[in-house]
Amino acid sequence: MVKNTKIIITSFTLILVMLFSPLGVQAQLESPFDNIDYTKGSEIRVILEGDQLEFDVAPQIVNGRVLVPMRKIFESFGLTVTWNDSLRSARGRNEAMDITFVIDSNKAVLNGLAYDLDVPAQIIGGSTLVPLRFLSERMDYNVVWNGESQLILLSKSPIVEWRYGGFEAIKPYKEYQNKYINGEKTKEFRYTGENHNVTFVNLFKKDGSLVQNVPDFKLKDYGSTWSQKSSFIGDTYWIYIDELAKWDRTNPIYLEQDLERLDLSDIEETSEVGNYVKVKINEQYFDLEAWKKAIGTQNSILNSMIDESMLDEKEIEAKDTLFKVEINDRYDAVISFNTLNEAVFNRDSDKIYTVLEKSPGILFDWDVKTWKRVEENMPWTGMTQDMLLVQFKMKPDQTTKLTTKFSDIELWIYTEDYGDSIYYFKDEVLKNIL
Repeated sequence: MVKNTKIIITSFTLILVMLFSPLGVQAQLESPFDNIDYTKGSEIRVILEGDQLEFDVAPQIVNGRVLVPMRKIFESFGLTVTWNDSLRSARGRNEAMDITFVIDSNKAVLNGLAYDLDVPAQIIGGSTLVPLRFLSERMDYNVVWNGESQLILLSKSPIVEWRYGGFEAIKPYKEYQNKYINGEKTKEFRYTGENHNVTFVNLFKKDGSLVQNVPDFKLKDYGSTWSQKSSFIGDTYWIYIDELAKWDRTNPIYLEQDLERLDLSDIEETSEVGNYVKVKINEQYFDLEAWKKAIGTQNSILNSMIDESMLDEKEIEAKDTLFKVEINDRYDAVISFNTLNEAVFNRDSDKIYTVLEKSPGILFDWDVKTWKRVEENMPWTGMTQDMLLVQFKMKPDQTTKLTTKFSDIELWIYTEDYGDSIYYFKDEVLKNIL
């Protein structure tokens, strides 16, 4: 009874080991080639029954055939080696096999019969090299050549390999191996227990559309119209504040940290001159929470999204995207694509100097007093044409030029609701207002 109990315990223990052992351990019992390194090296490797053979001279490919050093391969196959110097021949023998190769001869003699060779035995680097496949197959070895890895596998038994096959295209991107028998791929596969390390990127079109969280292995599916970098990144603009805070003077700029609106007075106080807001674009992106706060429209399908992951690999229109920006070199903020699109990229063609691509303090070399007068929005005689344009932010409705013998005269006409205002310039300096 005690003996039977020991047998049961032992059997139960074996079952537990089989059930809970990692897949790789079980596979090692299946094939001596299970842990082969398929990394391509600088030389051809030969694996015999799971063990790599070491050669004094590296195997060579000659006319598409692999030649290996004669003595090492003969001895590894259990053949006694002899060399006939006068005949320049190499002979290998055991109880069942007697094979002779003659240097530079396209014939081999096997158990008294002559066989044709695709490539003759040769002396390379001072060593005699013989054709491996011919020898192996005549000795009933299975031969597998893996060109990508420069690897030759040899075995008397069927050669079972588990080669890396890739990974599943869905989370968690489980890696798997395919089973090969004598170099032929079968339908059988197994998981390695590892998940593929997938990198996710956002893609952008020139029009501002984006697709977020695209797995790196799918990038090729998107074509050349998509880029991994937004074309807007790095651009800096000085924008007249009224072009951003239109209509009800509601500020469309949000602090990045808490998505609270940035106070207009803070923007104006930190502006360099002329109530121009310096906006440096650092990132284009999409964030559902930020979108709902900064853009959210009732008729958008985005309102029904519970989780932003529902938008992974879905194209998001430019109007729904956001920019992370730096305001006046001081505030990290968020602004909608549409806000900048209307102010910068799609602004009224009649407007001028509402958006600058250089600092206004550098573009217009005016002193502080002049800037204050421009900001007061009251024209004065003695101001230049640029000063009037910066003050009004609009081109004149009409212009008339007269050239006299002594000067150039130009009339600018602005049509108002109550009538026309005419500005008389002489040599680009305002002389009178009619």
